[in-house]
Amino acid sequence: MSQNQNSHASPQITIIGTTASGKSDLALSIAREIGAVILSLDSLCIYRQIDIASAKPSEEQLREIRHFGVNLIYPNEYFSVGEFIKEYAAARAFAGRSGAPLIITGGSGFYLKAMLSGLAPKVPDFKSEISNDEIYALARRIDPEFAAKFSAADSFRLKKWLS
Repeated sequence: MSQNQNSHASPQITIIGTTASGKSDLALSIAREIGAVILSLDSLCIYRQIDIASAKPSEEQLREIRHFGVNLIYPNEYFSVGEFIKEYAAARAFAGRSGAPLIITGGSGFYLKAMLSGLAPKVPDFKSEISNDEIYALARRIDPEFAAKFSAADSFRLKKWLS
């Protein structure tokens, strides 16, 4: 359990574990007992109409316990980890106003890492006429460990590395 910097903030409980280990059921049980709200880290739970292959709470559970990170968008809509961070902020604010603990649970380690560590700043693309082969040769010379992770045909990573 971690306490936010704000002295009026509600406690946060994080339940992390392997797929199908009972995290969601445990979160629901604890939330019922202590009057908590839940933030789902399950990356599929954000989608409306995708109700299988995830630990999405039932309609009854959603009515019983306030959830965040569930049924936010349709599958064809844009979503990013930045949008998830906004959902986390909304969940924290709601929990704080309600005086309720916030339970964070689910399987997206990427969302959790972003919540704890923040996001890397966006690096603007570097405009260059250098070919992929030239960029790759430069990467191999300057940063061989990084260059070993991709090939000269990987334009996306080469351009990002050059930027």
